[in-house]
Amino acid sequence: GPINYVQTFIIGMLLACAVRYRPNVYLGGTIGHLILWFGTACITLGHMYWQRKMIMPGFQYAEGEQLLYLIIHKPVYLTWFAWLIYATCTGRGGYFSEILGWKGFKIVDNMSLEIYIMHSFVFVYRIGMQREHRTYNEYYIWSSAMADFVFSYVIGVITGFLVSRPFAAMTTALLRPPQRVPKAVVNEEGLDAKNTHNNDILAENNAKNGLSILTVEDIASLNVIHHNSDKIVYRM
Repeated sequence: GPINYVQTFIIGMLLACAVRYRPNVYLGGTIGHLILWFGTACITLGHMYWQRKMIMPGFQYAEGEQLLYLIIHKPVYLTWFAWLIYATCTGRGGYFSEILGWKGFKIVDNMSLEIYIMHSFVFVYRIGMQREHRTYNEYYIWSSAMADFVFSYVIGVITGFLVSRPFAAMTTALLRPPQRVPKAVVNEEGLDAKNTHNNDILAENNAKNGLSILTVEDIASLNVIHHNSDKIVYRM
């Protein structure tokens, strides 16, 4: 029911805060980590064993059992998964960090939403297409769950590449603010220094050769007063 989704959301937010703000909290060193790995796994597996008959047709809850199940179902079931996420995100994962850090998982790294959405369609489609009676035993539950998992990932990845990523790129391109074209900046001090240096070189060469040549400033101060095809007349 809705309470399960609310509990999952709260657990996810608390886990994100723990990873972000308390990544280096001391948990007992190696011994403490081993206890947490073993303890959380036992809690999750024990919960799965407890609810193994609840999904069978015709199951009747004992008095107060349904209320207890609704209250502790998600927190207890997600105990090991929450520790797995926290441990791998804070450097305590060991081999799990290496496995989950495999480059092949990078493909679905940003497609969690597509996989989550496609999972619902795969689940509904599988149930809707059944035309024969099924025996709800442990084998059927686990095999159908793994099939849903695999198909959800495959369809989610395909949807991500064909739909989500193109639309995300288009949205980014449309909403990107226009970039200003940088204006050329003239360093007048640098130009003055360069002109002065050139004038010094010209003056030195003129002194050696006995010539008199107009400098850059002299040419800039000239005003053209007459121009024809034969000559140009300047006025100082």
